[in-house]
Amino acid sequence: MLKRLRTLLQIVFGVVAVGFLIWAIAKNWGPMVRELGVIAWPLVVLSCAAIACGLYVNMLSWRAVVRALGTNLSRREAASVFFTSQLGKYIPGGIWPVVASARLGSAFGLSAITSVSSMTISLLMSATVGLVYGVGVLFTIPALVHNYWYLLILLLVGGLIVLVPPVLNRVIMLALRLLRRAGALPRLDGTAFAAAVGWTLLSWLFLGLGLAFLAIGTDGGSPRVLLDGVSGYALAWVAGFVAIIAPAGVGVREAVLVFVLGPSLGQNAVLGIAVVDRLFMTLGDIAMLFFTIGGRRRARQKNDPRLQVTYVTRKFPPSVGGMETLAFNTDLALTSAFGHSGLIAQRGSNKNLLWWVPATAVRLVGRSIAGSDDVYLFGDALAWATLGWIPRLFRRRALTMVCGLDITYTNPLYRLVVHSALRRAPKVLAISRATLQQAVEAGVDPARGQVVTMGIELASAISDDRVEARREVLAAHALPDDAVVLMTTGRLVKRKGVQWFVQNVMPLLPETFHYLVAGSGPDHDGILSDAQRLGLADRVHLLGYVSDADRELLLSGADFFVQPNIPVPGDMEGFGLVVIESAQAGLLTVASGIEGLQDAVRPGVTGLQAPSGDGPAWAELLVETAGRPDRAALALRFRDEARRIYSLQTMGSELETTIVEVAPPRALARASAGVALADA
Repeated sequence: MLKRLRTLLQIVFGVVAVGFLIWAIAKNWGPMVRELGVIAWPLVVLSCAAIACGLYVNMLSWRAVVRALGTNLSRREAASVFFTSQLGKYIPGGIWPVVASARLGSAFGLSAITSVSSMTISLLMSATVGLVYGVGVLFTIPALVHNYWYLLILLLVGGLIVLVPPVLNRVIMLALRLLRRAGALPRLDGTAFAAAVGWTLLSWLFLGLGLAFLAIGTDGGSPRVLLDGVSGYALAWVAGFVAIIAPAGVGVREAVLVFVLGPSLGQNAVLGIAVVDRLFMTLGDIAMLFFTIGGRRRARQKNDPRLQVTYVTRKFPPSVGGMETLAFNTDLALTSAFGHSGLIAQRGSNKNLLWWVPATAVRLVGRSIAGSDDVYLFGDALAWATLGWIPRLFRRRALTMVCGLDITYTNPLYRLVVHSALRRAPKVLAISRATLQQAVEAGVDPARGQVVTMGIELASAISDDRVEARREVLAAHALPDDAVVLMTTGRLVKRKGVQWFVQNVMPLLPETFHYLVAGSGPDHDGILSDAQRLGLADRVHLLGYVSDADRELLLSGADFFVQPNIPVPGDMEGFGLVVIESAQAGLLTVASGIEGLQDAVRPGVTGLQAPSGDGPAWAELLVETAGRPDRAALALRFRDEARRIYSLQTMGSELETTIVEVAPPRALARASAGVALADA
């Protein structure tokens, strides 16, 4: 409750602060424009250059802190993490840059504790350095200088002493202990930390000069304004940092600047300068993101003639789920097809979309302007609807995949936005015929739709010694030697049909049949209750979440994999990668003949199909197949066909064919010339 109240308060404060700022600008618009109009354009250029330098040097400071904590990042890697995460400072709360860096840093081997700690240390160090800079502006207040000059000198000398790296190191570690974040940290490397302090001092100087150059333009060139601008900016930034309730300190910093610089420059001039400086800072954040992300892709394209394809997905491991598995294998398939692929992926929970979507939007704008990529492939309909318009706005080639639920989700607003975007997609790649049909019903032109055969990477721990694996499964779950082991893995939701199977199929099977269910979900308690009510508690085994190793043991040692899906309005099975995985593991797979499962299990080729919702038919098929003398040979035949049909190479080849169809001719010519040169 308190957390929700705090979030609401942050949003309200941010809206009110922005409102007051807009009101103040509107009220003083005429005088403010006159004051800004006297600033010479060379000073504006100098201001922009100083801000850009300050932002880049600030990144170098954070990189030095990361190095002090024992991890080395290249400038490119550090810039990618730092400048993307900085977009989070525009969200109320103050913690979003830290959260974003923890997620982004994992791609470069940066642990979560190092990411969080390095950002925290950098912020504390910046605040400390900013306070020292800010003391300077206090010398502009006559009453303080006349009556308390000795205190000002003590503050200045004390601040300079604190900036000595060993002293500042101790101050920050004390602050971290108070914040209960110092326990797992290694000792900071002194040399790297000293470099971080030096970069921070330089960063503050550049950022302060960005404001000071504008101030000089309104004051006629007084050197004192240069010092006041640097000190005043630092004090205002620290005030905004302390007021974490305001997004990027909005309103607070402007108020402080008006208070400390208004007497010498005039309120209208300071307000105008503060607004312009904030605008330049925001544009600088975006420019740095373009420079660091777009720049490295330009360099690679210049030296690499191959087709440049970037895959954009909002679901990716280490998060767990069907879409995450699909995204992982799609990335592998693209790599197998093109020898490389770009990847922009959200690797955490859906909560991270709050910062990932705007950050990715900025990255896509930068890449599109730079011409870094030839084709963009979006992972699902929602990603396409929120981000797919960006490359198309810049006349870049883009297409999208659709997965099922991303089309059938029943929320009216969602459908309005997503279906409208899909209808404008130049190419829609469906993961099954059933999914393509849903896309067509949503208004997609059938001529622009296409089904792509799914492929997966074979799990390395799958054992070909099924006899030994079966023995381990029986022992692990205390099952009798004559047990026929059925298994299901995945999220326990209604459409998966697990509860239906327990109610309608298990009572019809001989007592030797045991059902192992690996996974969790909203149907768990209902399944458990039904098993107990029907006297099946000793034959239905709910395993909950299992490790990858235990899951692969089940796939190697069970007798059947069952996927008894039932139709649920608005919640279709787009494909069902898990039945491909089970078939490729050599496990006899039986699935309902509905929706995307009709493509995932080819009857008599890679597995068996049973009528959805027909309990007696399911029971008859399982009993009959369990008694077949050639059951083991049948499973091997299905395994070999599944590995051939649903391979990453097949998927990659189909993706390549489609992507080449939409790629710009210029890129195809470049790629063809590169191939010819390599062959020569």
